[in-house]
Amino acid sequence: MEIAVYLILFAIFYQDLKFRAVYWWLFVLLFLALGILVLQHGVAVLLGNLSFNLVFFCLQLLFLSIYFAIKHGKLVNITKQYLGWGDVLFLVAISAYFSFSSFVTFYVLSLLLIVFFELVRAMVSKQEAYKIPLAGYQSLLLAVLMLANDYFYQADLSNNHWLLPLLNFN
Repeated sequence: MEIAVYLILFAIFYQDLKFRAVYWWLFVLLFLALGILVLQHGVAVLLGNLSFNLVFFCLQLLFLSIYFAIKHGKLVNITKQYLGWGDVLFLVAISAYFSFSSFVTFYVLSLLLIVFFELVRAMVSKQEAYKIPLAGYQSLLLAVLMLANDYFYQADLSNNHWLLPLLNFN
């Protein structure tokens, strides 16, 4: 099943980079494939991951919408100018895979890495108006994370046990 996940992630990366659009059904396949991987731990883990992560992500979208509404003085559809539907669907698709702390960690670190990469790219190419293929970059980062996790760290990203030893400051 992991090979299917890698193929789907690569397809998302390729399509988003090349066309700035991704077939919606790839996100459905990704959600199903990642969900099957998490089902090894039980339905409760899958539903727990999904519920916490989707609530967190919906709150993020709500706060972004409020921020842009205040900034522009009117209601703003953030999926028209600021965030593509593919980016939203990608984050929904991976919400079943990660535990809450893993999801937040991946979400924040991937955004920081992508912003840093895009700033460097913009300085080198001197190109100003550019749409960032966020879902594509995040799919590449997820594939790298999963490969690194399989071969080096071997943490279970669907629960929080991998993070606890890292937080032990004693």
